[in-house]
Amino acid sequence: ELLYGLARARAVLKLGRPFDLEQCHRDARPGLEAMQQRLEAHEWLALEHATIADIACYPYVALADEGRFSLAPYPAVQAWLRRVEALPGWVPMTN
Repeated sequence: ELLYGLARARAVLKLGRPFDLEQCHRDARPGLEAMQQRLEAHEWLALEHATIADIACYPYVALADEGRFSLAPYPAVQAWLRRVEALPGWVPMTN
């Protein structure tokens, strides 16, 4: 859901890919809603500490704004982004 939603929305705007942007946004919502629900009760996606699940999902979510997707309705997801960014060794993404 993150790939077909968030990543494709970004690909439409950054790379000119021929996907429907609104459909990409609709496709992203279930994945983000599931993340929001999980992260309301837990700090991390899979276990009670950061795992590869967090690292793998981070880029898709962190770049959501590049696909004109707002994370405002997902405060637990926003807090999770900050936790990932606070991990030792975290390096910011560059364009």
